[in-house]
Amino acid sequence: MISKEQLLEIPELEISGIIEEIDLRQYNQSLEKFVNHYNKLDSAMDSAMEAKDTESLSKVMVVIRDMLTDIHAQKLADEVQKYLFKLGRINPSGFDIDMTDLLSSLFTLSIDILMAQYKTTASADNKNSALNMTNLEMVDILAVDDAPVFLRSFKSILRGSKYKVACVTSGQHALNFLHTHTAKLFVLDIMMPKMDGYELAKKIKEAGHNAPVIFLTGLSQQEFVKRAMDIGAVDFIVKPFNAANVLARIKKQIQ
Repeated sequence: MISKEQLLEIPELEISGIIEEIDLRQYNQSLEKFVNHYNKLDSAMDSAMEAKDTESLSKVMVVIRDMLTDIHAQKLADEVQKYLFKLGRINPSGFDIDMTDLLSSLFTLSIDILMAQYKTTASADNKNSALNMTNLEMVDILAVDDAPVFLRSFKSILRGSKYKVACVTSGQHALNFLHTHTAKLFVLDIMMPKMDGYELAKKIKEAGHNAPVIFLTGLSQQEFVKRAMDIGAVDFIVKPFNAANVLARIKKQIQ
């Protein structure tokens, strides 16, 4: 069961003013209902959008809106309601609606809830490192993704920020880079050929680099989130990127 302290750390939930009034067991059941249903509902939305079926899409979004209201994610529920209003005004033959930001936010909430469910108090102490950093050049962030388009987008979001970012396109390239460098934060794609993000995270830790790991993902299924957290992930950034979300997640790890 997610504790009240952990609930307050989930940014999409607006519960700070009512936390003492919440029936924790019942509220956790509502959270579990959301994460258990979201992937199916997401697939149903994709199918309805592809078929330009406004009626089916509206029905799915009503369910999502009501679940968001139940868990006090009211800003997201209001966003869903705005799209419901749009859907009621468009002609299916001229169907043209971009829900990228909304879906990214819903996806992120699903992952944040799963992270809170799996989080334990025995977190690794990232301040203590067995690696002698004396001769290694430091970057703020090492980002690893086999798709250059995502790396370009990631760097573009951070352009003008205080962060020094290095990007490589494979796990082996990352390990080679870490022979002469280290990082304050690792941002790793999960689905990569030859060496996926899970294996790379293990190898980075084995090499003595104890900086926190954030995974880039388009996956919100429980097994993926749990496996990542078992390896030591501290957070997730959802693809396609939402600039504000990317910056907020990184700022939490690098002050």
